[in-house]
Amino acid sequence: MKAPIPNIAVLCILALIWGSSFILMKEGLYVFNQWQVAALRISIAGLVLIPFVRWKAVKIARKDWPMFFVSGLLGNFIPAFLFTAAQTRISSSLSGALNSLTPLFVLIVGLVFMGVKFNKFKLYGVLLGLAGALLLIFSRGLETDSTDLSYSMLVVLASMCYGTNVNIIKYRL
Repeated sequence: MKAPIPNIAVLCILALIWGSSFILMKEGLYVFNQWQVAALRISIAGLVLIPFVRWKAVKIARKDWPMFFVSGLLGNFIPAFLFTAAQTRISSSLSGALNSLTPLFVLIVGLVFMGVKFNKFKLYGVLLGLAGALLLIFSRGLETDSTDLSYSMLVVLASMCYGTNVNIIKYRL
């Protein structure tokens, strides 16, 4: 029997995958337009995940289909297009840093729309995430020379979509 992968190793692998997606979007924009890059991201991710689906175990009640559709839009489709549009005018590092607002939006949407109970641990988690983002921003690793605020807001909107989707999955699905 193989030893399980330590949690820290899983975290490092996920960080590499997550971080590289911003760079790969930017590189893809040298060859493809923003719509093609977004469509390729969604298509390739879907194809890669197909072998991991246990088709016979997937049973979705008809009443849940609309929520799955909304979850797919907010968790994948809309953010993919917002991120690639933003990457045409902002740096990958800024895009990644702004995406760290997602936990804040998870908390806000949960409190305001899902009736989630507030506790200090949720606040500590969000503050820790924001502290990490500020560390990235102020460590001089962030390119902001050619930043267009309206395109930065596309990433904030994508993060809002992610935050809403997390709550939909947790509390409605």
